[in-house]
Amino acid sequence: MAAPLSARLWKIFLGSALVASGSFFCWWLFATWQKAAQMDAWTPVQALILSSEVVPWQFNEFSQTHYQPRIRYRYHSAGTARESERIRRVTIRSAHPEKASAWVDKFPAGALVTAWVNPANPDFAVLKRDSKAALYSIWFPALFVAGGFGIIWTALRPSRP
Repeated sequence: MAAPLSARLWKIFLGSALVASGSFFCWWLFATWQKAAQMDAWTPVQALILSSEVVPWQFNEFSQTHYQPRIRYRYHSAGTARESERIRRVTIRSAHPEKASAWVDKFPAGALVTAWVNPANPDFAVLKRDSKAALYSIWFPALFVAGGFGIIWTALRPSRP
């Protein structure tokens, strides 16, 4: 006996939702990995830490206070001295001041460290390149894609007598 049309449509909807959400997260993880992999081609240069401190940050007066490490450093790229405060490609903020302090401890004022400079934009430098670990997690949303296609297949396959 064939499953009712409403049951088949529900399975197709559910499977499609799983495929769509799993595909989105697969794409997002892959894009994150690609950005990190591109940083491998960035130029390493010596940088001098000029200042290193933890500063409080709030989105607005009603939001929780977060703490941000502010590390200012000088480096030379394309024959020009430049300065930056970028630690990673994305801004680091935490509700826990000890996490921000760990970055300040890692990059104390006066230290000579390696900065990574984007060759396409020498004003864009970081002290820590992004992790490529996102690619290692792509299997999890891929399970949702496979499961969603499986659900759709069971809804569309011919009924057995």
